[in-house]
Amino acid sequence: MIFKRYLTTHTLYVFILIFFGVCFINSINQYWDIIAADEIMYLKYGKDLFGKINFDWGFLYNVWYKFLSLFQQNTVDLYYLNYRILIVLIPVLLFICLSVNNIQPFIAFIISFFFLISKLHVTTWPFVSDFCLLLILLYFILIQFINDKGWKFLFLSFICLLIFLARPEFIVSLVLASLFAVYFNRQNKFRLIFLAVFIAIAYYVKTHTQKLGGFDRDFFAYAYHYFFTYSIWHKKEKLDMVSFAAMAPKIFGTSNTLVGSILYNPLAFITHVATCTGFYFLSMIKSIEDFLLPPPYFHFLGKIKHLLFTGITGFIIYQLIKKKRQGLLKMQDIDFLTGMIIIFLGACISNFIIGYSLH
Repeated sequence: MIFKRYLTTHTLYVFILIFFGVCFINSINQYWDIIAADEIMYLKYGKDLFGKINFDWGFLYNVWYKFLSLFQQNTVDLYYLNYRILIVLIPVLLFICLSVNNIQPFIAFIISFFFLISKLHVTTWPFVSDFCLLLILLYFILIQFINDKGWKFLFLSFICLLIFLARPEFIVSLVLASLFAVYFNRQNKFRLIFLAVFIAIAYYVKTHTQKLGGFDRDFFAYAYHYFFTYSIWHKKEKLDMVSFAAMAPKIFGTSNTLVGSILYNPLAFITHVATCTGFYFLSMIKSIEDFLLPPPYFHFLGKIKHLLFTGITGFIIYQLIKKKRQGLLKMQDIDFLTGMIIIFLGACISNFIIGYSLH
């Protein structure tokens, strides 16, 4: 009886989230225009998937677009269909994730609803980041039904492989998850065969990525984002992209590779990383504050809003420390946090080394 009431309550909250999500996205094409560049390339390569496979442009995300194209052939409508699905589905998965991790249904619903309407969620672009978040949430939901630590980290390795196939910077997460998987499955050769297959797939994809106009893609992304950090430190120069491209060999050398450019000018690299790291954490703190205290409802507080956010953050940290000291932090919680850290490192290292970006 209790379980039935529990299931009914959660189902009701899921339907409410879907209802508000559908209302929210109903006419989204009227106020959210199509942005070209990366997302259009993902869509194009997805529709042309059977003609040419592009491992360096989010292969798994291309597969996702190919799947959606079975239901919508029009390119413009396909773009918005993908956006609508991700906008609605991610808050629903977030609610389920919080619920299976013992968060009270009402609190889980409020957090998920705020995320649904948050700027952090709505303005994320390109949408491949939301696609990766979808996979991450699925992992944190399903891991609650896995008790064996070896299987947990093997499953984490699999999820990191899928994310890597959408965003190559998550190779860091895949390597870390694989190390944990090897350690906890060191006496089980059968499971290690699965892990070996994951690593082989990652190696094949990594070695079959194409260069972008003769440049290593990581280097191209690094040089592109370095332009913005250089502009911050040299505001008086007022460089445009053309002028910056002309002076690029003096900054990066002529190797046209990420490692080569770092070795050529390590000081420029250190300055770039320090700038990106600072912006990343400031942006992350601001995003969390706007998530917990949405500006439309709390802007009237002014600077008091920052103090309130600091208080809420301090309280949450205090509760976590208290829970750990009282021995209430279960092994499942530790595994959950380990997975979060591994995935987070894959995301943030890209932002630190390649360059800070909102997506």
